[in-house]
Amino acid sequence: MKDYLFASATITGKRQITIPKEVSDYLDLKIGDKVIFREKNGSVLFEKDVYSVNPELSIDSSFKMNFIIPFTKLSDLLTLDRRDLIREIFDIANEVLTRGGKVILQKEYVNVAPVVMKVYDEVEEFNEFADKFLSL
Repeated sequence: MKDYLFASATITGKRQITIPKEVSDYLDLKIGDKVIFREKNGSVLFEKDVYSVNPELSIDSSFKMNFIIPFTKLSDLLTLDRRDLIREIFDIANEVLTRGGKVILQKEYVNVAPVVMKVYDEVEEFNEFADKFLSL
């Protein structure tokens, strides 16, 4: 496997791209595979969706996971009056808590490690925060 990869693609009028062969080979993509686009630190990452490709890797309902909520993103959504998206985030958080996981509210910075503001492990406590936040 290469230590680095650089490739480019052109966006068509239908907002489509052809995945360069180097990228396809690097990610071992096959026809019919699904990919994920996700934001991280202001960049968009493109990666193979291993969970849909191999259902055996899917997380079963007994798996406990943590859910990190970047506080800055919540503040931005509040400023944009996108309470609908905030509610969706809070619904995911409630599901994680119900399954025994933790919700981590953190402040993210550029070029500095994030700072944990609060860790929630109970639905009621998180919902108190959620209600107060949505009432702003």
